[in-house]
Amino acid sequence: MTNAEAPDAFEAAIRQLESEFTHLMGHIRRSFRENANRVSPGMLVGTYKVLSFLASDGPLTASDIAERLMLDKGHLSRMIKDLDERGLITREADPTDKRATLLSVSEAGRDRFTTARRPTREGLTVALNGFDPADIDTASSVLRALYRHRWPTADEGAGIAAAESSPPSDA
Repeated sequence: MTNAEAPDAFEAAIRQLESEFTHLMGHIRRSFRENANRVSPGMLVGTYKVLSFLASDGPLTASDIAERLMLDKGHLSRMIKDLDERGLITREADPTDKRATLLSVSEAGRDRFTTARRPTREGLTVALNGFDPADIDTASSVLRALYRHRWPTADEGAGIAAAESSPPSDA
């Protein structure tokens, strides 16, 4: 059965997914806040997100981080300065562009990040215990598809909503 054959079931499944994301986002926010404080007391959640992103995808330039995380470059600059002052990142010249600087998680940053995430990793292990690894891989694939999707901006979303609520024209 396809989405076209069962639009009500598809819409119900999407609504349920949205509801589950709402609950999951609360857990993620709390986890990020706790992890940030475990890495370094007083660290802001946004700064922790940058550290987390560098830990998984680095080394990267500040421009790459700003683009991928959709952050204002000035705000990101302050977060990078904070990470640098805490000794959690390193800077090195980009070998492909001498004008750019590559940011990486320092050895101390990696150790503190790994230690801070341990409770989260243990929680995932407990929550997903009993699931088939293939099902976990499928869930990862679905999440990857969702974060790689280009979501409409607020202005674009307003246009979509207006178009969907407009009666069909007699063209």
